Amino acid sequence: MTLLFLLAGAGFEHPLFAQKTDTVTLLNGDTITGEIKELELGLLRYSTDAAGTIRIEWPEVASISTDKLLEISLSSRVRLFGALEPVEDGTVAIVQPGQRVEVPLASVVGIAAIKSSFWDRMDGLISFGLAVEKANSLTSITGDFDTYYRARSFEINLDGQLFRQTRSDVEPTNRYNFGLSGTWRFADRWGLAGLVRLESSDEIDLKLRTTYGVGFRRLVSETNRIRLLLFTGLGGNSERFAGDDGVTS
Repeated sequence: MTLLFLLAGAGFEHPLFAQKTDTVTLLNGDTITGEIKELELGLLRYSTDAAGTIRIEWPEVASISTDKLLEISLSSRVRLFGALEPVEDGTVAIVQPGQRVEVPLASVVGIAAIKSSFWDRMDGLISFGLAVEKANSLTSITGDFDTYYRARSFEINLDGQLFRQTRSDVEPTNRYNFGLSGTWRFADRWGLAGLVRLESSDEIDLKLRTTYGVGFRRLVSETNRIRLLLFTGLGGNSERFAGDDGVTS
């Protein structure tokens, strides 16, 4: 028996070599140059050349600075867009065109980078696998991808997995799962969310399952430790199996 296995994977985040000119100064006096990725639930995700991507506890940050456009969420549930300038330890200025707002660092509960172009706003991962077995002419193909796009007022996530296996002595086996979801924020605390997912699996004779939904999202409370969201909406699904003439909804 001869077995050949090939696995390839790639992550992408545009631009490929982003300039790391942001600075973070910690309470112990250390200053780190890198690139701000996001602040979520009290952890600052920060990309550096020397140590890769690290996570810094937000209470340990004394000052932070960047000239890039960020979405900054405050504990008052207000969202602002702008760059960051240090004022003094414990205080930061959010700089917008014609406006400068100084806030305590402790009141900043969320940060997200907003890129300037379509490709810069996209992030994701793609992997591919191939296995070949000569004895019974077995070939297995697997794939997996997860992409994310974020703009000022909306975010979209597209993900999927696929599997195909062929053998000389049995029928081919196919399985896939693809999903698309997104949120459009039309106010500081309100958003419209939707999703659709397609699934198929020869192993359970499922030809197609479609899941869909749409609804409203409201941000009730957000701190550096807890985010409370409420969702309401409608959803459903339809299924079609091999040998069935109709569709079950």
